[in-house]
Amino acid sequence: AVPMLMNTYEASHSIHPMLNRVAKSLQLSRLETMLYIDLPSSLPMIATGARLAIASSLLVSVTSEMLLATNGIGVYLQRSQEYFRIDAGIAGLFFISLAGLLINAAMAKLERRWLFWHYRETSAD
Repeated sequence: AVPMLMNTYEASHSIHPMLNRVAKSLQLSRLETMLYIDLPSSLPMIATGARLAIASSLLVSVTSEMLLATNGIGVYLQRSQEYFRIDAGIAGLFFISLAGLLINAAMAKLERRWLFWHYRETSAD
């Protein structure tokens, strides 16, 4: 949650001042300015924060399973270490890595779909 909060804060403060002047010249209300200018400008950084938060939550969940749970992938890794089962430990790490890659790929696909204007802009540069 912290990476998402930090990225949201930074995104809201990094909106180009010219966009606010455009909103004033178009006589947009504060709500319209937020919906049509602030939110679309901030969404790419918010999405990046969400990807970072999801990666962090995967790490925290596996670590907390290792310390506190009675079953799960964290316990599987812990037991493979206790019983010197290197093959099982590598398999567990492979599974966690695969889960992280799949979650990241899904988030990237959602970003490209929902933030199409951002990717069109950056690919034109």
